Amino acid sequence: MHPLIVFNGRFNDFTVNCNKIKALLIDRNEIQKIYYNTQNLPLPIKKLDLNGKYVLPGFTDCHTHLISRGLELQRIDLTGGKSLDSCLQKITGEKHKHDIVFAQNYDDSDWSGDEKERLNRRTLDRITKKPLIMRRVCGHCAVVNTSALKCIPRGWHYIQSNTGRLCENAALFLNDIFKPDQATLLKAIGLGMQEAAKNGVTTVHEISDPQRIELLLKFKRCSGLKTRFVLYIYEQHASTMFNAGLVNSWGDDFIRFAGIKIFLDGSIGARTAALKQPYVKCRNRGKVLLTQVPLKNLIKKAEKNGTQLMIHAIGDRAIDFGLKVLKPYIDKKNSCRHRLEHLELLNQRLIERLARMNIIASMQPNFVRRWQNPGGLYEKTLGHRFIDMNPFKSLARAGIHLVFGSDCMPIGPLFGLKGATDHPSAKNRLSLMQALACYTVKPAYAAFEEHHKGDFKPGKFADFVILDQDPEKIDDTDKLNISMVMLGGEIIYRNPA
Repeated sequence: MHPLIVFNGRFNDFTVNCNKIKALLIDRNEIQKIYYNTQNLPLPIKKLDLNGKYVLPGFTDCHTHLISRGLELQRIDLTGGKSLDSCLQKITGEKHKHDIVFAQNYDDSDWSGDEKERLNRRTLDRITKKPLIMRRVCGHCAVVNTSALKCIPRGWHYIQSNTGRLCENAALFLNDIFKPDQATLLKAIGLGMQEAAKNGVTTVHEISDPQRIELLLKFKRCSGLKTRFVLYIYEQHASTMFNAGLVNSWGDDFIRFAGIKIFLDGSIGARTAALKQPYVKCRNRGKVLLTQVPLKNLIKKAEKNGTQLMIHAIGDRAIDFGLKVLKPYIDKKNSCRHRLEHLELLNQRLIERLARMNIIASMQPNFVRRWQNPGGLYEKTLGHRFIDMNPFKSLARAGIHLVFGSDCMPIGPLFGLKGATDHPSAKNRLSLMQALACYTVKPAYAAFEEHHKGDFKPGKFADFVILDQDPEKIDDTDKLNISMVMLGGEIIYRNPA
């Protein structure tokens, strides 16, 4: 692209003098120069007037399944289904479009107990004889009909044949069982990037596998990427990655390998997150999905190779277990910048241990907005414990490096903001600026990218999200809109409104 000057914006990268910035010179995808007045702007260079709009470093979503989200957009979407019957009605109306009927994102949080019991293999058998899969919004559980059950090879665990219920690996990796073809996956990449762009997201910390890395590289060669991908590979592929000699420095400006994703437990909605005390009205405490020896071996290999670990731990029992196993093998600075994902059920002792070990906390305020309000899913499943979940302010106060993502439920920092600023517990609310920093400035450190992203310094990527209003001057962040998104100085999204 040719050099470009963006000016007449209200620039904020959370540094001391950012409010004095009047214009930025962009060339070769990067910020080349900052101007603190507009009188000396070079005349021959093309200029973009931002008309006083609010400019932030591009949003980073620190926990995505963007390609999987692109697949969802080609399947039956059950988002907003208020009952089992409404979901089944939608599937019935769209099943003729698919050879394998894949319906995703049902949320049974507000369904009656009877409806939850009725969601089983036999109910789905009455809908179609084609393979039919209904996967919950969390991805940690699904229900399939008899035809789909017969397609699952031996060797998969957490399968209840009598009910058709799948949990954890069998539900999480359904795309490895019912494999989409390459054309569908390539289309998914494009659809996922479109959704990221319109939500202001320029970088994703994407959880993926070797096949999808190859497809990302192919898409980049053929069409170019409109999102920067920082990749975390599922643990079952860890040996492949280590043997290939991949380290954090592998990649380029658009696709970069960062680390290994490990699951220690499940989800609260599926009642498989590992808790110290049982879920409400039962003895179930969820599941720790890895034992100490394989986790220890993964940590040792990661430390030896300088590879970051992204460790999924939602329940307090899983978090405690993960920290215990990590502690003997990492240095005081946590030089590999290992991170724990979700961290929903914490207490003060666990927070203090996270701080002492310098573990990065990667969390999802959109979960708070969706499920942590009084009477919501978390109170129904955890009782009084719900109010102190996701203690953002306590983590920030302890000096823990806190970053935010979405898990694509849904993608979009503007949706997640309220979960951080309007937390049901006032003591754990962040200020609006603290929350925005967790989507813009802080993610760069979490992925070893602080030299390329996160602020408006010369040499940093020219990735910006431009909002239509000053967030601090409105009474409701839901009134904020994305006006424009720039990636490397190129406009990749412009609000048509």
